[in-house]
Amino acid sequence: EQLKAGVRFFDIRLQLRGDKLAVVHSFVDQMTDFADVLDDMTDFLHDHPTEFLLVSIKQDADPKNPTTTFADAVEQMLSAYPDLVRADRTLPETVADARGTMTVLARYADAEVGVPAYDGWQDNTSFSLGELYVQDHYAIDDLNDKQTDIVNTFAVAAEPSYALTLNYVSCYLTHGFPPLYAATPAKTLLPWLETYLSDHPNTRGVIICDFMTSALCEQIWRCNFR
Repeated sequence: EQLKAGVRFFDIRLQLRGDKLAVVHSFVDQMTDFADVLDDMTDFLHDHPTEFLLVSIKQDADPKNPTTTFADAVEQMLSAYPDLVRADRTLPETVADARGTMTVLARYADAEVGVPAYDGWQDNTSFSLGELYVQDHYAIDDLNDKQTDIVNTFAVAAEPSYALTLNYVSCYLTHGFPPLYAATPAKTLLPWLETYLSDHPNTRGVIICDFMTSALCEQIWRCNFR
């Protein structure tokens, strides 16, 4: 459903279990395997060869009874799709270079496939990493601060300083107990973002959201044609 709506960036968090990879978010089991996710993505690229995907892969929980390394498990699976997964260690220079393929951002140790994004990745802040600029301030006291982070990163994306700008909308509110996790701030941030994009049609950069809606997805991809 996300692929059909127009989502082209995926933030995949994994846990190694034996020699298999489960999709998780910290301690929350997403009840699916990386193999199934990868099948959906590669099927989509086969059916839509002019499209491309950006896929961030991160080890998000300690392994359970591992029989191989995380890097080897991931890259063995990716190697099954040599025509679809770019092995390059750099970003594609143009959209034409990326079409029909998946570009991996390797947020795990000892990666030999994909754009290196493990060493130097910072936590809960905005930072540059080679050709990347990343805003991922996720522990928030006030949603106004998060909105400011997002808008400031749109300004960075408008300049030619970085090849790729990753602008994370997802966050949680730290005040209160328990903290207000991603679903609650999303109820405010996603409608705000939809309005912002309507008012600022030349917005640039990769926008990364939890709880993506078809309406917001349309606002985002329309920015490419304005």
